[in-house]
Amino acid sequence: MYYLSSPLNQINTCINLKEKLHNYLSLKRKFIIMRFTLSRLFVLLCVMQLVSSCSKDFKIDAPYKDITIVYGLLNISDTAHYVRIHKAFLDETKSALVMATQTDSIYYKNLSVTVYELKKPNPNTGIRPVDSINKTFVLQRVDLSLEGYPKEPGTFSQLPNIAYKFKTALSDGFDYMLRINSNGKIITGVTPIIAKDSTKFTVNEIDFDPSYLIRFRDVNQFARYELGIGSPNFAKFYNGIIRFHWVDKNITNGTTTEHFRDWVFNDNCVISSINTRENIVMGTYKTSFYTAIRNAIGPAPANIERYIDSSDIFIWAGSNDLYTYNLINNNTGGLTADQIKPTWSNLQSSGTASDVIGIFTSRAVKRKFNIGMDAFSFESLKTHPETINLNIKGLSDR
Repeated sequence: MYYLSSPLNQINTCINLKEKLHNYLSLKRKFIIMRFTLSRLFVLLCVMQLVSSCSKDFKIDAPYKDITIVYGLLNISDTAHYVRIHKAFLDETKSALVMATQTDSIYYKNLSVTVYELKKPNPNTGIRPVDSINKTFVLQRVDLSLEGYPKEPGTFSQLPNIAYKFKTALSDGFDYMLRINSNGKIITGVTPIIAKDSTKFTVNEIDFDPSYLIRFRDVNQFARYELGIGSPNFAKFYNGIIRFHWVDKNITNGTTTEHFRDWVFNDNCVISSINTRENIVMGTYKTSFYTAIRNAIGPAPANIERYIDSSDIFIWAGSNDLYTYNLINNNTGGLTADQIKPTWSNLQSSGTASDVIGIFTSRAVKRKFNIGMDAFSFESLKTHPETINLNIKGLSDR
């Protein structure tokens, strides 16, 4: 039996989200909530990269307001999941530069953060069952620096680097709902999970060719290096990354040093539908490999020989919400106190429409490690004009 009302009210009375989830979990609203918030804020935390600088010309025309910034990307490959929750700055009595260095200015002292694993809606009605909560996870406040994710240097407080963590094996058979309670202000967001198994998300060269080699030498300057992808549900765009490994050998003392660099060979592969499986091709010109390897390795210092090692391939799939979020925020640039910019979010707040910024969504990745180059491609690196000064002598025996 299915109802429009949220099961959260019947299972956990403290949630008290009946009216909001009534609309939020209905067919008409689905997963995407678009709103453009026009407000005169000075937002010094960038959700994607936690902006590392700010302007001293901080003009404010309103008293302190609680603006919550949320950033959570779930990945089915992970067993530990983190949600960053911060404050934005809007206080006419304090300097933004001073506030940015104060832990209590950017982090909340008391937050209740919960993630619910929800059963999927009925495919015919779009309505979830009354007992739709399958599991409940209470997130723990952690210091990301102690979890192995140090914060980049900048204006903002370095330690602690706070996030909220839960551990579980995610399933693409469920949706996941984030709920934040900040002194009675309730923030919610729901996301499906992008699958990674080879029946739902395939990269032909990764899943079906155990002897695959990277080949980029070609007499045709317009020849392309391509990977065939079978897109999973809920994925809108794809990024392709090749990680080059090599070894520097000092011929004077015989010491060796291992290195690697990542090359994003395609970051603009977008599909038309997120609910049906599509077969797409991701790629780049083969000639671009020489430029990429030159930029990654760089000219050889004195007494250094280079030895090429294996490569790794990563194909990332991102949700439609993440695509929209990146598209809008990348196009609008940074926010200053005197600029009015639209900010897109897929989160809801029980307060005003402008007191939450950010995203809660999912992505997935396919990986293949220890991939070799074919002999012709490798030998061409020694003589190609782009790579001849890298002093590549051979293959690593690592």
